[in-house]
Amino acid sequence: MEPFTLSKQDQLEQYIHQQVTLYETLLTCLKEERICLKKADVDGLWKISETKQSTIMNIDFLHHEIIAFIKQFTGKAPKPPIKLENYITLVSKNKRSDFKKTYHALISLAEQIYTCGEDNKKFVEDCLLFIDEIIDVMVRSSSRHTMYDKEMKLKDYYFNMIIHKEV
Repeated sequence: MEPFTLSKQDQLEQYIHQQVTLYETLLTCLKEERICLKKADVDGLWKISETKQSTIMNIDFLHHEIIAFIKQFTGKAPKPPIKLENYITLVSKNKRSDFKKTYHALISLAEQIYTCGEDNKKFVEDCLLFIDEIIDVMVRSSSRHTMYDKEMKLKDYYFNMIIHKEV
């Protein structure tokens, strides 16, 4: 593989900058999503969902462009996940430090996106679990079944309740 010419290096750098911009947009969406989740703002969640979908589609499109770009010079498509650090030798020495900085910013954004997405997922799961437990408490309180067995111990299936107290 021969090193990229200056215009090809610029193209690769442009791809990386586009990726950084798209990742920043996605991270902003996830942060706004968290705020909407806390406020139970369904309309806001729908808007954010549309923006997220559009951004993810653009990231995917750019990903395919980068694969095609790399394939032009290596003769084969890189296997996912693409690690651009493997192609640093194709960038001229005087541009490598800028390339590395931008690439590391991209990696950092990807990690933040993952963490924020996982946090939002956990928040939703916790809320759903809470609602499930509330419904369970309401359904069980309306039934005529006793909560205690013959030895006056709380029955096993009542340990799922949010609040209970043995007397």
